[in-house]
Amino acid sequence: FPDDLKSPRLVYAFADIFASKMDFNTETMPGDRINLVVEEYYRLNEFIGYGNILAARYKKVSGEVFEAFYHATDNKNFSYFDSNGNELGSSFIRSPVPIGRVSSSFSYNRLHPILGIIRPHLGVDLAAPSGTPVMASADGQIISMGSNGGFGKLIVIAHGNDYKSYYGHLGGYNKALRVGSLVRQKQTIGYVGSTGLATGPHLDYRIQYRGVFKNPFSLKFQPRSTLQGKQLENLRHSISAITHNLSNNHDGNPIKIRSINLVENQKLTLL
Repeated sequence: FPDDLKSPRLVYAFADIFASKMDFNTETMPGDRINLVVEEYYRLNEFIGYGNILAARYKKVSGEVFEAFYHATDNKNFSYFDSNGNELGSSFIRSPVPIGRVSSSFSYNRLHPILGIIRPHLGVDLAAPSGTPVMASADGQIISMGSNGGFGKLIVIAHGNDYKSYYGHLGGYNKALRVGSLVRQKQTIGYVGSTGLATGPHLDYRIQYRGVFKNPFSLKFQPRSTLQGKQLENLRHSISAITHNLSNNHDGNPIKIRSINLVENQKLTLL
């Protein structure tokens, strides 16, 4: 982000839009570019804060492009959609840790750093400072919560459709949760630690589908919803001008809307 837009809330909001598409902790590369259209609120010509991100684009150096547009559906609920009407966000987010790095990948033949033997590592280790919040990667119900041998403090969540997610080596739990608790996607369920067989603070994150562990970073999930017919037509009509602006802005600098001047007692939505 340019210097005048290095607002932590704006950066986080931008990353959150694409949370189901990529993990900004581990998948960004030098040369990747961003563009966005964002509301700015002013009162008496004094900047108050950022409002909604109306459009966002992330272009990878590989050429892959993600786009998102803020749009109201018929029931007046707002969400982000791509130009084909697919709602961004899926049943699972890419990473349950807001900040971290991959310290060990999914593998069937990994040398265990403590035991010194070759054995499968059917998850992804995400190294992060102790106490970093760990989020539920999808809606579900906690079916296990407690110490589990080498995994240390472990939470297991059942998500329906034969999916389960595992969160190991936790340093602690969200005290409001217990076995049987229903959790929402991105809800904090625990905190990064180094319990069990761990050389340092990290999260051992795993996804199981029909009893088989899968690489969490290679799974593909369906969009939450897809607009069709008149709804899709309305979406494409509302984003045509913004799409033109994004397509013709190649310097990587966000486009900003500066024309929102507040009046007395006007309600506003800030990031």
